[in-house]
Amino acid sequence: MRNAKLKKIPNDFIVTECSTLPHQSCIENHYYYYYTMQKCGYSTFDAIRILSNITGINKENIGYAGLKDEDGITEQIISLTEEIPSEIVTELYELCAKDKQKYIYLQYKGRGELPIQIGNLLGNTFQITVRMLSKEIVNELRNLQKTQLFFLNYYDTQRFGIPNYPQVAHKIGEKLLSKDYDNALKLFLVSGNEETSDYDVNQSAKSFFDTLDIRKQTFFMNAFSSFQWNQRLGEILFEVFEHRVKSSLDEGIPFYYLEEQEKLIELLKHYPSLEFIKHKSEGGKIFDRISSRPTVIQTFIENIKVDKDELYSDSLKMTVSFYLPSGCYATMAIKQWIFFLQKNKKERMR
Repeated sequence: MRNAKLKKIPNDFIVTECSTLPHQSCIENHYYYYYTMQKCGYSTFDAIRILSNITGINKENIGYAGLKDEDGITEQIISLTEEIPSEIVTELYELCAKDKQKYIYLQYKGRGELPIQIGNLLGNTFQITVRMLSKEIVNELRNLQKTQLFFLNYYDTQRFGIPNYPQVAHKIGEKLLSKDYDNALKLFLVSGNEETSDYDVNQSAKSFFDTLDIRKQTFFMNAFSSFQWNQRLGEILFEVFEHRVKSSLDEGIPFYYLEEQEKLIELLKHYPSLEFIKHKSEGGKIFDRISSRPTVIQTFIENIKVDKDELYSDSLKMTVSFYLPSGCYATMAIKQWIFFLQKNKKERMR
């Protein structure tokens, strides 16, 4: 994606989770408390860590349906094994809001029999501001209320690391899977994860990882599976389309794209999905299973408004909204959307 900018300020990237609350029946069996968690400047892992420290609730007893990044304003449902007093909710907000760009706010939603967990998530709605757009691109879109988009369903860079740190989550996962804990720890200590402050130089690498939330361990392992899935999709593009494939290196992560959106329909006919190994924690243990991921996703992007870009002179910004199924990356959708728009513009100028 040339020139266009994403995620320059938190309000540029707003995510609202679409999930289902577990079935609620007899009040006597309502062992879990549900909260909406809105946050800014913290990943889901960081927010759970902070919430656990303040409330004393074990991290593994704080349930969530999906992981949300730190660079944006996100809203999701979580479950707790205890109700949080209102003064603790206030304390949490005030503690995290010392930095004006960061906060965590909880709102009580109700009680139920089951925890929130991976699998409850249906998808996410996004409101995204795309910056540094040319007048030509904006003029092309201004009269279109809604545009259809097919895009390659890659895992984007945030799957592989924290912004402004080395993208090494997949490398950590690879080392953990091969039980190379020493090299996994070396990578972890430069990854920007909050838990690096918990490391005691006198403890072994394996014992350090044993102290991590087991869901974080599976996160790293799944990051490696995601990297392998991306690689396989790129290989297929070269096998099927050869010279029509364009390569890109984003934060050290390779991606491969098709210049023609129409070719994605052809890809769907032959390769609607690709399998990968999914790692899941249950009962304190990690299990593996074969899962599949669609190669191409369809969505509709709605144009909300166009304004002068206050961050980049002589440029415009556009705010758009759309929905994606669980596991899909909005940044990947926007990057390919802009790429197709720029290519169409160049073709008309010939």
